[in-house]
Amino acid sequence: MRMITIEDELLVKARQFAKPGATDEELVRWALEVLIRTQAAKRLAMAGGSRPDMERIPRRRP
Repeated sequence: MRMITIEDELLVKARQFAKPGATDEELVRWALEVLIRTQAAKRLAMAGGSRPDMERIPRRRP
């Protein structure tokens, strides 16, 4: 467990998107999970088409 400091205004805004009754711990965990998913998706999108010399992968069987 870690102790972190979060601005009250930021926490109030974040609570507007959280499920009712969510604890501060749940809210921070959810926010971190969303950040990780979002950044991973951006990385994956940026990698698209970056291997033009790669052999084509068949998508369907003939």
